[in-house]
Amino acid sequence: LKDRAVIITGASRGIGRAIAVEFGRAGAPVLVNYFRDELGAAKTCCLVEEAGGRAFAFRADVRRKSDVDEMIGACIGKYGNVRVLVNNAGIDRSRPLALTSPEEFMETVDVNLKGAFLCTAAAAKEMMRKRAGHIINIASMLSVKGRPGGAAYGASKAGLLALTKSAARELGRFNVRVNAVMPGFHRTGINPAVTDAVESEVVRSNCLGRLSTPGEAGRFIVFLESCTDISGQVFNLDSRIF
Repeated sequence: LKDRAVIITGASRGIGRAIAVEFGRAGAPVLVNYFRDELGAAKTCCLVEEAGGRAFAFRADVRRKSDVDEMIGACIGKYGNVRVLVNNAGIDRSRPLALTSPEEFMETVDVNLKGAFLCTAAAAKEMMRKRAGHIINIASMLSVKGRPGGAAYGASKAGLLALTKSAARELGRFNVRVNAVMPGFHRTGINPAVTDAVESEVVRSNCLGRLSTPGEAGRFIVFLESCTDISGQVFNLDSRIF
């Protein structure tokens, strides 16, 4: 993957960082996107380089088209192309439905869905010109299963699945693939309030009786990039059945 530039949004920690490191291990040049955590993004860059790749950090608010356009331009200027986009940036404002304000709901949708739309639209222009590219959206099982307190998050991720399938149909004739991945349950910065009881319940619901890891998700996503005949699909990366 040494000539395939990869942009990963929200890559300063958690799953985004793990995906970046695995692309680095495959030799890919990586743009590490972040919004607030500059030190975390710098750490991700170091880990990517230690794994054998190249990396630089770029601050961009995925909710702002101007920021997204600058990020795409920076990647092209540095690496010459954008071959892979991983829409990973996301927030989770878990709260009972009746107590969720319209502002909280829209903030979640703006980051999780609008952000992915803006990044996809901007990257697709470059990918269509080159007739090569792959957009991978980080979805969630909650988009199809739901949970109490997760209306905003689940709705935003359900929209991401529809975006994935529509974009795949539209971009396929340009040899641009679009897929979605549900990486499984992980206790990362996006859900710090998750209790041990909730984690134990998720473990019990997995047929293998264990949680998947961010590294496993990253390795699958790198593998998926090599599958040039797959588009418009949604992959569940743990052993829960729904």
